[in-house]
Amino acid sequence: INYSSPPTSFSATACDSYTLPWGGSVNTSGAYSNTYTNAAGCDSMVTANVTINYSSIPTSFSATACDSYTLPWGGSVNTSGAYSNTYTNAAGCDSMVTANVTINPSPTASVTPANPAPECNGVPIILSANTGVGLTYQWYNFGNPIAGATNPTYQIPGNGHKKYKVEVTNSFGCTALSNVVDVNRLATPNANIQIVYPTDNPDLCVNINTKGWVKLRGNGSADVPLGYEWKKNGVTIPGATDRDYLATVPENNR
Repeated sequence: INYSSPPTSFSATACDSYTLPWGGSVNTSGAYSNTYTNAAGCDSMVTANVTINYSSIPTSFSATACDSYTLPWGGSVNTSGAYSNTYTNAAGCDSMVTANVTINPSPTASVTPANPAPECNGVPIILSANTGVGLTYQWYNFGNPIAGATNPTYQIPGNGHKKYKVEVTNSFGCTALSNVVDVNRLATPNANIQIVYPTDNPDLCVNINTKGWVKLRGNGSADVPLGYEWKKNGVTIPGATDRDYLATVPENNR
């Protein structure tokens, strides 16, 4: 008399499907048995108690960014494409997420002149931004947006000074900030006239018999470069652009 082997069993857990030791695969949980023949030529039954867990259904989302995009699972990309990552779900099986990323370029932003020459108070200064199809603009002063300043050029008013910049936006909605332009104003000089000769006497009639002229001098010095324009009764005197002016015609003038 030969005897069958006592039945045996084991447990197995797998994701989505399990390949049985005696061949074939299963994709649902359950008890799966197979009868072998033992060395005595009698039956030997083995049962596999299989637990099947399932991967999550793949998911995806779309994202749009300017220049680069930081993926939720870490790392950043700077080209458009589909980027996937596999997580482990609560059952210990795979869960794949795909990010469909669109990367749009930011515009360039620059202002000219970058270093405008200082101007006197009251003189407007024109700044120009780079131009291109589909670009829009917003000018700033000291970091604050200037109401209505949305053209490629901006005329700084005569009392405007210090820091200006422009924000450029393209058709993708991407933005860029320009260089900061410092606008400086020249100090307004004082205008005083000194009677050089004869001292403190502008009466040409009194002095006509001496040198025949009255010498006037504008304020300033050799160390302070100033420009001069002499006027008579509010009218510019042609060619009178030196610091000194000689009055030679006897008449009442201002």
